[in-house]
Amino acid sequence: MVRLRDLGFREGINEVIAVTFGVSDCNSCFRDGCDADLDVCNSNHSTRSTGNTFLSSTVKRNTAPLGIIVEDELSNMAKVRLFYVQGSQKREIPGERTEKTEGEKEETREREKEEKKEKKKTHTMENVERGSRIHANVCFDPMVFAISAFEDLGEEYFSSDFVLRCAYSVCTFEVREIKRFDDFWLCELEALDGRILNRGVRAFSRGFAAVVEAAVHATRYIYTGERLYLSKVLELGDIVERCGGRREREAYAYILSRTGETRF
Repeated sequence: MVRLRDLGFREGINEVIAVTFGVSDCNSCFRDGCDADLDVCNSNHSTRSTGNTFLSSTVKRNTAPLGIIVEDELSNMAKVRLFYVQGSQKREIPGERTEKTEGEKEETREREKEEKKEKKKTHTMENVERGSRIHANVCFDPMVFAISAFEDLGEEYFSSDFVLRCAYSVCTFEVREIKRFDDFWLCELEALDGRILNRGVRAFSRGFAAVVEAAVHATRYIYTGERLYLSKVLELGDIVERCGGRREREAYAYILSRTGETRF
């Protein structure tokens, strides 16, 4: 049996980079491979093979920071909360927006107000609902946390389909049960497999912790428009400046750019 403690998980909430798999336009290809006959899939799609699974060109890899909840670190059972988002999942960098007329701006504002009233599933929720496993990467790269909070990581960050190059360990969870609440899902997880990739010892970094926290508040600000979250992001900049290194400062600057702020 897999023991969560052996893979670096401890009692409480463990921040990881989670990889799930989704589909684009194919009704046959699913998250962790393909439920269709291989010959059928190959006749319609280009595929690439790896040591763990194969991904067709229509399978989408999703990356996002998640908090894995552990109550017994000597067991292989855990939980995770997946929260709905309000408004559009389209993540725009403010500087890249094209100029609009006053009428178009007003129409956009009204549409965004209506969107914010709607609760939408995240890509992770959609993937899990359709059967994806959750591949949890334990890592300490602040840029990876910053980028994955807003968009999927590129191929250059991966050593295989779901393993990050910067990962210290990786654990594959099966979602055994989904309990749906008004604002989130509570998923019961079972660890099926995992391995240690890097046994290096790390000291705790307040700068790194501040980057992770800033990324959480920044995504909430983008989805809700509530400036309270932006003020929390800006407050965390002092900790990043005092306690972080070059990588943490770069990650924080990236987070600010996604909110439209540049003062750092």
